[in-house]
Amino acid sequence: MLIKKKFLFLFFLFLFLILSSNSNSSSNSDRDVDKMNDEDTREDTRPSLSIKDKFAVYRDAATIVGKKAFEIELNWRYFVTSGHYNYTGDFISLTKDETYREMDGEINGRYGVSKNFEIRSGFLYRNNASTITTSAATASDPVAASQFQNDYSIVKGSNSGPESGILGFKYGFNQNNGWNFGFDIYGRMAFYDNMELTAGSNPKLVEKIALGDSGKEISFGFDIGSSFFSKRLALSSEIFYSIPSRLSREIRYDFEAALIPKSFANNFALIAGVRGIKSLSTDEYSGTPDLKPKINTGPSYLYNSVNREYTEPFAGFNWNFSNSLQIKFRVGRVIKGYSTDQGNEYLFSLVIRRPGISEREENIKRFKEYDVEAQVVKVSPRGNFVVIDKGLTHDIEKGMKIDFYKFDYLGGNALTASGVVYQSYAETSIIKITTLYKKTNVEIGQMARATRFNN
Repeated sequence: MLIKKKFLFLFFLFLFLILSSNSNSSSNSDRDVDKMNDEDTREDTRPSLSIKDKFAVYRDAATIVGKKAFEIELNWRYFVTSGHYNYTGDFISLTKDETYREMDGEINGRYGVSKNFEIRSGFLYRNNASTITTSAATASDPVAASQFQNDYSIVKGSNSGPESGILGFKYGFNQNNGWNFGFDIYGRMAFYDNMELTAGSNPKLVEKIALGDSGKEISFGFDIGSSFFSKRLALSSEIFYSIPSRLSREIRYDFEAALIPKSFANNFALIAGVRGIKSLSTDEYSGTPDLKPKINTGPSYLYNSVNREYTEPFAGFNWNFSNSLQIKFRVGRVIKGYSTDQGNEYLFSLVIRRPGISEREENIKRFKEYDVEAQVVKVSPRGNFVVIDKGLTHDIEKGMKIDFYKFDYLGGNALTASGVVYQSYAETSIIKITTLYKKTNVEIGQMARATRFNN
């Protein structure tokens, strides 16, 4: 290919030296553009779709939502406990008389302040429920109250209400050899305070089980993402250092891969990964977990834990139902841990997106001053080279950037493509198309504009 390029350069230079008339330079440039089209058969200039045409079926954790883009995600989460892991990691199954489930409804909003910075906020509503079918476990029964004093987890109950709010910020770095990087920070605040239980606690009050872990939390994270095999495989990871106000400090992680089958036209992605928590064992009751003040969690270890840890593999899919509506589904299972529950988790999400402004669209909208206007007089069969009717005598030089516009009778003046001057003659120039902003090729008669100082 290098030899071919050198040969073409010498060939065009030779033509330029021997051709002086406008007609001769025009006819030779026509033949040259045909020859280049034949020799460079691997050239495949495709339309670069605006973000308004379609949003990606999968976005890694490090990728910003987009400048001036707004996204609302509605989540429904359902977790069913099958048992719990105690402080030493031993698994204890629920008895036939015990059940526990956690159900969340959440709304999250994201807004792209710039192409590198986004803010997000969210609100979570939770419903927890547990049941005990043994006859002694009624809160109004004195025997149940006495038993409750010895084992706080046996009282049945339920609770619903606003659980917490979240506010976060993310800064993403530009791509570096195909890799994306981002810094993430968020804060969470619970909307309630859990009541610590004592031997004299009123059973009628503690019948209302805890919604979660009260208090505040701040987390700092680092995100990495990349894609491979023509963007058919994407990898994403996020790691957070979390500081809850009433629990041990933790490392939260999420590693996942997305497979985007070509047969689904980039509208469907299969997802698999693993998420979890690694405790840093900073709980003040690390050595004496039984002394930690208790709250009514029902038959669950999800809250008020001591140095909790868990590992949860998961799988699911993303489906672009339309250009602005996406459906997500995940199913996971906690398989091991400490001071937490084992169980199955189901997550269904509906994503509604208002696309923002891509960098290319900003360039289109940005006012430009042009010094030269020309017209397209020839287009190669595959549309990747064109000839315009101006050249060196009009200061059109090799390497100069050219923009192509299409006009209509209604006053339209749309930028359709851009390219660079591949070779310039006295009165004509050959332009190599580098970017298509529309789905159609440049046509004969379209206007070409350039700036003499834009090299």
